[in-house]
Amino acid sequence: MTESNRIEYKQTITEHLEKEVIAFLNSAAGGLIYLGVNAQGNTIGLENSAVIQLKIKDRLKNNIGSSCLGLFDIVLEQQDHKPIVKTIIASGNEKPYYLKKRGMSSTGCFIRIGSASEPMPPHMIEDPFARKTRNSISKITSNRQDLSFEQLGSGLPRILASYPQRSFNFSDGFLRVTFQSQLENIGGSIGGSIGGSITLTPRQQEIINLIKQDNKISYRAMAQQLGINESATKKHLNALKQQNIITRVGGTRVYWNIKL
Repeated sequence: MTESNRIEYKQTITEHLEKEVIAFLNSAAGGLIYLGVNAQGNTIGLENSAVIQLKIKDRLKNNIGSSCLGLFDIVLEQQDHKPIVKTIIASGNEKPYYLKKRGMSSTGCFIRIGSASEPMPPHMIEDPFARKTRNSISKITSNRQDLSFEQLGSGLPRILASYPQRSFNFSDGFLRVTFQSQLENIGGSIGGSIGGSITLTPRQQEIINLIKQDNKISYRAMAQQLGINESATKKHLNALKQQNIITRVGGTRVYWNIKL
């Protein structure tokens, strides 16, 4: 028996195991992977086949998304009086399956074509994902039942009107959006006094405004007004301190000093 669109032979476990399994998961009929058999179909056998069985289970469980638990079985067999490991993979319902470290991309998604596992082109990744997303959204139950909802997709025209055309990449049944970071350049007087312009994030500008309103404001009060936790507030303040934009002055009567 030779390799085919449903059969893969490996002499031993390799770094490409997840790739082969993903290809079968994304295919229409699943497949079989035999470890301990060479590419010509000759039985080589395995040492420590029970250990290899456990390694396969852990790798498939931890390295493949969406979860493929329940879609594979790993069987120890004897072939020509030699131990081999057979992995049985079913076709999955949560396509596309992918390598977690590569993500849902052509380097992480594969499909079985003939006796090879080939990268999936973008449209084969995006179409099933779009269908799965639409189905899952329609089944979500809100904790608040007093809300009203617009028709799914009705907000798209407003999004398109709010961002430049370069932010959008359209394909059949799928839309990728790239939001550019909006940073506020407050150069001006700062640049004149400490050399060069300084760029603040919108959150950092909010902090500057709060300090201008009350230079004795506490970490807790600042976090409450910003709607974030204290540790996040301190990170923004430390960034401003490192840029020498603000300092914390005093002992018992502490206040903020803005160096603008």
